Amino acid sequence: MRGSHTFKFGVDIRRIESTLTNPEGSARGTFTFQRGITSNQGVGGAEFGSFLLGDPSTVFRSLVNTKPAVRITQAGFYFQDDYRVNQELTLNMGLCWDVYAAPFDKYNRQVNFNPTTGKGRQFLANAHRVTDLILGGWSLNGIASLRTGAPLSVTAANNRLNTGTSNWANMTCKDLSYNRTVESWFDTSCFADPTDAYTFGNAKTGSIRGPGMKNFDLSAFKRMNVTENKYFEFRAEFFNAFNMPVFNNPVTNRSSGNFGRITGTILTPREMQLGLKFVF
Repeated sequence: MRGSHTFKFGVDIRRIESTLTNPEGSARGTFTFQRGITSNQGVGGAEFGSFLLGDPSTVFRSLVNTKPAVRITQAGFYFQDDYRVNQELTLNMGLCWDVYAAPFDKYNRQVNFNPTTGKGRQFLANAHRVTDLILGGWSLNGIASLRTGAPLSVTAANNRLNTGTSNWANMTCKDLSYNRTVESWFDTSCFADPTDAYTFGNAKTGSIRGPGMKNFDLSAFKRMNVTENKYFEFRAEFFNAFNMPVFNNPVTNRSSGNFGRITGTILTPREMQLGLKFVF
C-alpha cells in the first residue's frame, strides 16, 4: 500500500489431469478368493486358504480401447492497483497474463502432429488459394493401445477334490504351442484331468495367455478461415481405424465343447464420425 494506491500481485499455477474417453474401472486387475476350494462339499473352508493355494475364483481386468491420461499445466500471473481517487470513487485497474502449456499424455500413448501447412505457416505459406483450401490447416491426432494377452488357467472337466468347486487341469506338455486361430487358440491336447483324487491340477492362472490387443484411434482436423475471427472446422474421427479384431479370451473349461476356441470380440469394428462446425 502506497498513498492512495493499494497494489496486489500473485500467481495461480494448476496441474490438471484430464481423462478423456473410456475410463478403466479395474485397470490393474481384481482377484477374488472364495472358500469353496478349501471346503468339504461346500461346508466350511476359508477364503485365506484359497489365497494361500493361489486359486482365485475370479480374475478380472478391464480391457477397453483408450484411456489418454492427458496432463495440462496452466499458470496465471496478475497485478492489480486499487486507486482511491476520493472517498466516493476507487478505480480498480490490473493486468493478467495466462499461460496454457500444450497438453501431453502421461504414458506417451497419445500423439499430436500438426504439419503447419497453409497461409502464414511453415509449409505451403505461398500456396495458391485452391491448394491451401485442400492441403492447408490440417492437424492429426492418434491414440495407440498395445497390450499382451491376459493370464488364464484351465479348468478340469471332472472334479475329484470333494470341495464342490472346480479344479485346475494338468498341463502335460513341457512347452505349450499356440495355433492362434479362433477355432484353436492353443494346443488343447496338452491338458488332461488330474487322475488322483483330492489333488490339485497344475494349470494355474498364467498357464496360458489370451489374445493381446492392438488398437489405433485416429482423428484429423481442418480449419478453413472465412475471416480472421470466423472459420469452419471439419473433423473426421476413426475408432479402431485399421479395423483390427480384438478377441475375447478362449474357452478354458475342458468340459465345454468350445474348449480352446474364441467365441467373440471385445471391441467393435471400425467406427467413423464426421463433423463440421462454424465458429463466429
